[in-house]
Amino acid sequence: MRKRRAARGLLGLVLAAAAWSLTMPSAPPAAAADPPEGPVRVVVESLEPRVPRPGDTVSVSGRLTNTGADPLTTVTAQLRVSRRAITGRDQLAALATSTDRPPGAVVEPFVIPVAERLDAGSSAPFRLEIPVDSLRLGDFGVYPMAVEVRGTPPSGVRDRVGTVRTFLPWAGRTDTAAVRPTRVAMLWPVLAAPARGAGDLAVDDPSPLPDLLARRLSRVVEAGQGSSVTWFLDGDLLESADALGQGEAGASAATAAAFVATLDRAVGDGDAFAVGYADPDLVSVVGSRLADDLATSTALGPAVVREVLGRDVGGTLAWPADGTADGATLEVLGRGGTETVVLSDAYVAPVRRVVYTPDAVGRLAGTRLTAAVADSRLSALLTTPLAEQGGSALARQRFLAEVAMVTAERPSDGRSVLVVPPRAFDPDPGYVRDLLAALREVPWARPVTLSALLADPGDAPARRPPDYPAAVRARELPGSRLAGVATARDRLAALAEILEQPEPLVDGYERALLRTESAAWRDQPDAGERFTRSLTDAVTAARSAVRIVETGPITLATRNGAIPVTIVNGLDQPVTVRVGARAIPSVRLTVGQPPAVTVEAGRRVSVEVPAQAAANGRLDLEVRLLTPSGAAYGDPVTFPVRVTGFGQVARVVVGAALVLLGLAVLVRIGRALRRGGRRGQPR
Repeated sequence: MRKRRAARGLLGLVLAAAAWSLTMPSAPPAAAADPPEGPVRVVVESLEPRVPRPGDTVSVSGRLTNTGADPLTTVTAQLRVSRRAITGRDQLAALATSTDRPPGAVVEPFVIPVAERLDAGSSAPFRLEIPVDSLRLGDFGVYPMAVEVRGTPPSGVRDRVGTVRTFLPWAGRTDTAAVRPTRVAMLWPVLAAPARGAGDLAVDDPSPLPDLLARRLSRVVEAGQGSSVTWFLDGDLLESADALGQGEAGASAATAAAFVATLDRAVGDGDAFAVGYADPDLVSVVGSRLADDLATSTALGPAVVREVLGRDVGGTLAWPADGTADGATLEVLGRGGTETVVLSDAYVAPVRRVVYTPDAVGRLAGTRLTAAVADSRLSALLTTPLAEQGGSALARQRFLAEVAMVTAERPSDGRSVLVVPPRAFDPDPGYVRDLLAALREVPWARPVTLSALLADPGDAPARRPPDYPAAVRARELPGSRLAGVATARDRLAALAEILEQPEPLVDGYERALLRTESAAWRDQPDAGERFTRSLTDAVTAARSAVRIVETGPITLATRNGAIPVTIVNGLDQPVTVRVGARAIPSVRLTVGQPPAVTVEAGRRVSVEVPAQAAANGRLDLEVRLLTPSGAAYGDPVTFPVRVTGFGQVARVVVGAALVLLGLAVLVRIGRALRRGGRRGQPR
């Protein structure tokens, strides 16, 4: 019984692990990472020609390094090539990371000596040259190829001491008219986490923006310049760079101005889209009931890019964080006029199962949207560090082989793929430009723009609504943080209503609040929390600059009177407000509502609240500022009030009565005296 329970428990764990793995995007293996295949590290520095044709000589050169502890003698290098083409992309991925002996035969007699002795830590160059006709390769396809190193360790047993694997795409003598090239579109994200708050408020001090513009973002622009990539631009980033470039002269300003000018030239009249302003986290924003913010950022993003670059860009393209979205977000996007959503094939499967790579663009079932589906393997290969792929030559070879495999799956169909690097893309410009040039040369690929794919999607199957696994949902922006943003937005709306000129102040805060919703904060949660807290505090402080001054207890010594309330305006422009008041309990005191009053910048005014007492005693008077339309502004302030007016009236009445009584007594005495005098006179 215990064994059965243990077995069931183990099976449950295995199934749970398998289910979890299915929720994660599949990252392709590195093309030629150093496997544990011996002490010699093999680096291929050159593999030419890129597209061998009949009659060419394939040249492979590089360097061997003995990373082991023992010397090796009689070190040689040889080439192993399989004459059997790879049958699918999964097989290609498996061969790239396999540590088994590479398939195929050693090409003879092209085994070359490298070093009679290779000491530990030392290296030596190698070069292999092979007439491609001697390989006797077949039809168009991708063929496994490997450089093997053999040597003799101190034990005296000669063996394979190092291997590096790669692939040889081969067009051969295939009629090129019978092979329709795969259209390859690349989305080029020029994005970064927001670096600017409202006014002088910054995310971090010092700002990371100058360094980002000088380094990573400049590399992104340089890598895509002169190619048919589709630029994906953020108005917030461009606006921040433009503002920095036009600011106070200095190194940072010069860097920013140069970046904007370079980007302007690189984009030119090419294909370009804009993300929503500050690249919003679509799912998090919709889930926090901030869909109005999403509509604002969607309209503002392309408008700001137009202001900075002076050219129109597409504005109906949405790219949810992590390449997937839930149904509620897709519905909001569709209702809001978005036409295309960029998703990852790790989460979006065709409605009908296919055994080949489907076209990148297709209808998203159950929605009004078109799905532009990124190829996760090609996207990851473009961004995997070159050192993990065995250097730029092998990285390029693996990428070209992947595209060739897509074409070889259905050579006469002419399908399409979309490559989407991550938001924090940091390319090696020289390598990427070389790769893009190679894609223009090979007969099985044709670089195009995303707009070209959208205009002519081909015979793409419809896609299922995307999966949205728990692991992705856990990366959303915290709901409590976005609730604070919603509160700050309500406070900002009230502030806008009382200002004489709201645009300069409110517009800056509006844009800053959109920055708190950026998808970049998924990968920088601490920075996002700091920025959001500092901004919401700043909005609260701006609202609190217009307030009622708290005073001590108030005494109302008359039945009908006025209670003074002082309003202070700490802003740099006039405001118009009203004062609302109520007595607690209201049966003892009736208060009026004074009219709106304008308070000049940096000044204070006193407003009188009419009051009519019904009885003596203690009560509370709650007063609060209101906008001209009557909406609440800020928190209420409570004053203790003591009504004494009725005691004074009683004293007056009693005093008057005593006076009247005294007068009456005096009158009676006078009359009595007069009557007595008359009685004492002689008759």
